[in-house]
Amino acid sequence: RFGFKSRGLGDVYKRQLLDRETLSEQARLTGHSDDVTDVAWSPSGERIASSSVDGTLRVWSATSGQCLFVVATGEASPPFAFVPDRVSALVYRAGEELRLQDTFDRGPTALIGHAYYPYYLAYSSEGTLLASGTLESGGSSEVILWDPIEGSQLAAESHPVNELAFVHGDARLASEDSWLEVTSGTWSPRGSEAVENAGRRWSSNSVHSRDGSLHVSGVYREPGPITLSGAKEVEFEGSYWGAAFSPDDKRLALSGEEGVLEIWDLESITKVADLVGHTSHVYCVEFHPDGTRLASGGNDNRIILWDTAS
Repeated sequence: RFGFKSRGLGDVYKRQLLDRETLSEQARLTGHSDDVTDVAWSPSGERIASSSVDGTLRVWSATSGQCLFVVATGEASPPFAFVPDRVSALVYRAGEELRLQDTFDRGPTALIGHAYYPYYLAYSSEGTLLASGTLESGGSSEVILWDPIEGSQLAAESHPVNELAFVHGDARLASEDSWLEVTSGTWSPRGSEAVENAGRRWSSNSVHSRDGSLHVSGVYREPGPITLSGAKEVEFEGSYWGAAFSPDDKRLALSGEEGVLEIWDLESITKVADLVGHTSHVYCVEFHPDGTRLASGGNDNRIILWDTAS
């Protein structure tokens, strides 16, 4: 049901250094055999993980571009997230299970408890709590709190979910319109309070800035216009698939149809760069934790790393 291998066991690996001055590219990472649908940097910025329609997750060195590990999950475009404060540990979905791959010299730890596919996930800031939520099925949906170190359930609640994020020093878990008090297990109305420092979540059709003052909606479901809301109200006309805020919330990267990859300045709402390199649709984009690099992936089966320091 799962497998993993290193490059030495036959992974196809190719890295090509490119002229940063002409294309702003640093490297191309190839190995996936189908669309790349998600990319993420590890918290330290030392690793990149990618998800593909080919049913695999790949972990890459952000320095050498080498593919370090491949995890075969058995489903197309498996969702995943890096574990905070660890170099390469991942949690990912395989069918109705969540799995924690802490090291790649043995099999993963299965987190069993959901009766339906988990679609939403959030880590607490120190990685000591994991929350997962399902889409509504049969009239109900659920949220489970986990101890990801032990792989055990701490609490399970039936509650409507369409996003999850730990906030307020990890004391609360935010869903679309409610708060879960982590210690007491009680829900209360969220009101209009912004979700700050939400971190990485699965399958949400919105992306939040770090300070919670801005969010982008209209991404990931199907290509179309992107709407920026909150402290600024802007609609970006185009056929976009993905979006990402820079760590300082000053820039917005947008990815879209036919190789479109753009960087916008959010103070002036002006486009400051067109990044040309993908040969087809660009489905995903993510800034490095220090904002100096960008990773993108798409329909051409490749991941491109970009120099965004300038």
